[in-house]
Amino acid sequence: HVKFVINTNASSVIDHKDLLDDVFFKKVKQFSVSIDAATKDTYEHLRRPGKWENLLKNLNYINSFDLPVTANFVIQKYNFREMLPFVDFCKQYGMLINFTLMTDWGTYHNVNEQLVHLPESPHYDEFRQIVDALPENLANQVA
Repeated sequence: HVKFVINTNASSVIDHKDLLDDVFFKKVKQFSVSIDAATKDTYEHLRRPGKWENLLKNLNYINSFDLPVTANFVIQKYNFREMLPFVDFCKQYGMLINFTLMTDWGTYHNVNEQLVHLPESPHYDEFRQIVDALPENLANQVA
């Protein structure tokens, strides 16, 4: 009775489609894809060495399984202006959206400069305007 959620950056799903054979696939209930961008430039900057064209190709492949797909977007200084376009992008693929506030996992030496959701951020007011323009269910994720 085990069910799986496949968490992926979708950079090479097609390259490993043999892993999604009938036996395994019957146990998959959802895909969760880390994207963090709505444009090629931002995606390729944040998701290095990912390529936008590969992402799109793999999203089309993932959608062929007719399973729920959640698109993940970690909000940070480099991508927060793409939150609204990300909503439109996800609609094109029928994906659910998961916005997440960035937290310090020790990845950045200057993590506080990346955090736009804190009132002390120079980008806070702009971030709040974008959040206010999001559909209510998505705005609640980052409120």
